[in-house]
Amino acid sequence: MQLQKAEPLYMQLYSIIRNELLHGIYQPGEKLVESRLANKFSVSRGPVREAMGRLEQEGLVIQKGNYTFVVEYTQKDVIDVYQCRKALESLAAELAAQHIKENELFQLEEALNRSEEAFRQGDSKEIVKNNIEFHDIIVSCSRNDSLISVLGSLSGKIIYFRNTIIGSYHRNDINDDYLSEHREIFNEISKGNAQNAKKLMEIHMDSDISAFVNFMNKRKIK
Repeated sequence: MQLQKAEPLYMQLYSIIRNELLHGIYQPGEKLVESRLANKFSVSRGPVREAMGRLEQEGLVIQKGNYTFVVEYTQKDVIDVYQCRKALESLAAELAAQHIKENELFQLEEALNRSEEAFRQGDSKEIVKNNIEFHDIIVSCSRNDSLISVLGSLSGKIIYFRNTIIGSYHRNDINDDYLSEHREIFNEISKGNAQNAKKLMEIHMDSDISAFVNFMNKRKIK
């Protein structure tokens, strides 16, 4: 990928390396060597170091002495993040039911339709992609800037968990319960039933936590 001159180098590197991390180019626990990354992108080590600092703040890498490693998650890490997500996204669903516009409802249903098609095709990467879009639209429609900001700070970990855990499984490992839950949430939001939307999102997040624990047990992640 070619770097652009308009944006600071470290920010471009941060975006590129972050995207690679979120899509499994680097494995949990893998060492990220500054000199190799600098050579890969034809830059000095300074911008790479700054990019690593931002990724560490986001919780995607960790410093151990003079070395940087891709974070290795535990079941507790995932549960902690999803408990926060449950509280925030249930509020987002409640607010979205009050504030969503017609064109946004259309976008939400389109994301849901694409998820259903991805499930029929057994395409786990598209399942993850459209699941993220469905939730992102709901959060955006909350019209609550503080909520959006806090969830944004967790988004990297959420995408990372989904891509590295659920994204590695095949169709037979993923049931369609989450699609039914999404459809129910969509229906309540479209009707403006704020409390019902909130409750259904709480149930959905509990299902997500259970699914992650199940997948991690299969991979023997403690």
